Amino acid sequence: MKIKSLSLLLCLILFLCAFVSCSNDKQPQSETPAADETPDIDSDKIIDFEIVPEPSGNEAVMLPAQELRIVSMNLSTELREMDKRGPMMVELLNSYQPDSIGTQENSGYSEWVEVLNEGLPNYKHVGICGDGQEDSRTINSNYIYYNADKYECLDWYTFWPSETTTIIASCYAPTYPRTCTWAILQDKETGFKYVHINCHLAFEIEEENIFQISIIRDLMVAFSQLGMPVFTTGDFNTGEGSFSYELITAVPEIDDPKHLAARTMSASSFRGWEDRDISGGRPIDFCFVTGDKMTVHQYEVIDTFISGVAVTDHCGIFTHVTVNSLNDQFENKVPLSTDGITLTELSCTPYHYDFSFTQVDDISYIHEYHVELTDSDGNLVDERNIPSKHLDVSVDASKRCTFTSLEPGSDYTVKLYAESLIGTRSDPIVFSFTTPELSKAGY
Repeated sequence: MKIKSLSLLLCLILFLCAFVSCSNDKQPQSETPAADETPDIDSDKIIDFEIVPEPSGNEAVMLPAQELRIVSMNLSTELREMDKRGPMMVELLNSYQPDSIGTQENSGYSEWVEVLNEGLPNYKHVGICGDGQEDSRTINSNYIYYNADKYECLDWYTFWPSETTTIIASCYAPTYPRTCTWAILQDKETGFKYVHINCHLAFEIEEENIFQISIIRDLMVAFSQLGMPVFTTGDFNTGEGSFSYELITAVPEIDDPKHLAARTMSASSFRGWEDRDISGGRPIDFCFVTGDKMTVHQYEVIDTFISGVAVTDHCGIFTHVTVNSLNDQFENKVPLSTDGITLTELSCTPYHYDFSFTQVDDISYIHEYHVELTDSDGNLVDERNIPSKHLDVSVDASKRCTFTSLEPGSDYTVKLYAESLIGTRSDPIVFSFTTPELSKAGY
């Protein structure tokens, strides 16, 4: 599995911890008091700082407009009548000529892997199974299939949308861990890039579904901030009008293509195994898009009951769009804003330095802050990542950071960066301080 700079997604849910310690196990000489130990802040101690732009690399280029066809398909948890269903599913998927396909549930089982690999020979898939294996073929998973003749997969990643994204877990069902996979796909000829996210969210507890869809929402925003169009397919196990649905569609960048398409329809996306009327119903499967970057031509709920056979118990979702010509910002990693951050010095002794900072107001796509401490010679003395407030409103908006084991009478420089879910970072906030000499009164 490829893990580049974007693998910072591993840390996504650390911000949900109730503690706000910024201690780093790799830096035992440093410590950070808990949030409830933070003393009252003296406004006279506000730190003057400057924001120092870092080199942005080459200028971004314009990428061409591109037509895309995206499919979402839940393969069900059952393997009944695979001799019929397998070939029918292959024929159905091929008929839509998708650029990429998000499959859920039994994607990882041998029966479906073998059928789709054989029936879609020009497609490759990425994703980790729910048990953490890349190809266990024994457990549910959410794969992304992409047309490998046309696209190169620049990077991909699978995580578990729980309070610990790197640990195989589900808040509700340990035996049925939910996963989410994303992939950045690039046209081999034009350089056009887009992001496909594929997920299957919990339905057993509404709060868990809300928690998981919040992660998906912020991941979409983070990729969109890089200028790339985003398509998020999946079985969301929630319907139009629910709190979860409103939570993701309330974001200006994110839309349900059903309500944007020139050709659209209303139908349920779950039918079970019976031939029943799905028209007029509400889907629980979606393909959310960053609608500001595209024109949506068609939205279709794909009927999966064919010739008396239920190919799967869900209906698929088909989305046909033309993405606008976009400024390619991916390689340059456009910096995040640090507007609204205030730094306050709490104490400065010969061996310790203690400061706090407020978080930016709009932290929907900042998942942590990175702090670096260097000495007067530019040597790195300490560094750590501090989880952001993000989704957990109970976490104090002010963060505290303490450096210890410093040298008396020495000059130090602090750099503070805001970092997104996928590794983009702000220009650094920079300030300096000098530790007092031991000979001064009071020490």
